[in-house]
Amino acid sequence: MSADSLITIPSQPSNQQPLQLGKIPTSCKPIPIAILCRIPKYLNQETREVSALVSRTWCMIMRKNPSVQLEQMEQRRVMHMKTLQPFSISAGPTDRFLAELFSSLSESASSEAEESDEMIAMRMVQNEMEKDPRIRRTISDICAIESAHSQLIPLYHAMNSTIFSCIDLTHELFSALYSANGEKVPYCAPFLRFPSVEGSKTTEEFFKQRSSSLDDYLPFDHRPAVRREVFSLNPQMFSNLLNGGESTWDFYLSNLSMWSPKPTALFKALCLHYNLHPTEKELETLCQLQSEMDALAQTYECLTIPIELRSERRKNRGVIIQILVPLKLIDRICWAALPYGEPEKSTTPLSQRCVQLRTEPCKDLSLQVRMLVQNIFVPGHHMKVIVHGYGGFYSAESAIRPAGMTEDDWGKMQSTLVRKKAVQVETRKLFAKLMLRKDKK
Repeated sequence: MSADSLITIPSQPSNQQPLQLGKIPTSCKPIPIAILCRIPKYLNQETREVSALVSRTWCMIMRKNPSVQLEQMEQRRVMHMKTLQPFSISAGPTDRFLAELFSSLSESASSEAEESDEMIAMRMVQNEMEKDPRIRRTISDICAIESAHSQLIPLYHAMNSTIFSCIDLTHELFSALYSANGEKVPYCAPFLRFPSVEGSKTTEEFFKQRSSSLDDYLPFDHRPAVRREVFSLNPQMFSNLLNGGESTWDFYLSNLSMWSPKPTALFKALCLHYNLHPTEKELETLCQLQSEMDALAQTYECLTIPIELRSERRKNRGVIIQILVPLKLIDRICWAALPYGEPEKSTTPLSQRCVQLRTEPCKDLSLQVRMLVQNIFVPGHHMKVIVHGYGGFYSAESAIRPAGMTEDDWGKMQSTLVRKKAVQVETRKLFAKLMLRKDKK
């Protein structure tokens, strides 16, 4: 359920006539979730079952179109009550998990039993979505893409927004590389890792090459060869809710990365990897461009929030990377992992477990995935990478005016994207200059 679309009650001054049945008010206030969850306690078994059924139907209607108006809901209510389908046919694992979450929380509120740790974690998800419009927007976008690409398997990773703004600019390095040869960059994803060209393309090759290694004493994810080639992922946004260090949701919510180098150190490592030799002034310029990109992202996100909610102080959230993988590739380039990345010993193929999440989203909540990340850039694999967070700033090519946005804010939004492109061009020119200097040597 999109938490943007809470069940509402009319706001009616005491001096007005009572509302007439069949007419839907245009001025409404959301009922707090805390109150909604207590309502079932006052219902008998029969009305409780009917209420749960209706709530799940409304949940589906509003998830399909978070901007739906009450008038539209009333027109469509009869059709949905006839079918009583709890999910859309193409709903993805994250969307289905949310439906299960709200249903479970409603049942839990009507019980006197003490809540489990898992239920407490789910309630925290609900509370964060209820109070932060940025989170609601991000999760709604994620669910929409899962539904639109139901033939692909979604995988998720989250990282600190400052680190991502550095990594996003790595795409400009590859733009410079390809444009030097008169070619077009074959992908638009940031370079999330720096695998070697000769690196493994399949899990079988990867583990065969690393059957014995001098760094075996380190946790698997921390070994240099693994960190260079492998990406840590969750099969849905809320996997590993009780394992903070393994949870995409937790890293997104806290704006964290597993490793968070300073921008200067990150750019130095990038240039060293590609045998580029920037001066201190050039490194400083790269860091200034990154800092501006980070500030532009925050400005853009603020403009997507309704004016009446902007005055509230909000903690920065992270960036979510949604990777969509064809089912036939999953078992070739990914593996089910234990904490810290060691392969999990399971007789069930990872591909099958990912598919099962569409029908049983809460069954395999501790499932983790590791992927050989350079497969993202193999054109024949037809994988997709979408970046979420900051109002869609990093994935936006052109501004789409939100309903009700003022002319002033609309102008600022367009200007922000214009400056974003300018920062990208300046970064590309700087990398091209470094490459020319390298070639002359």
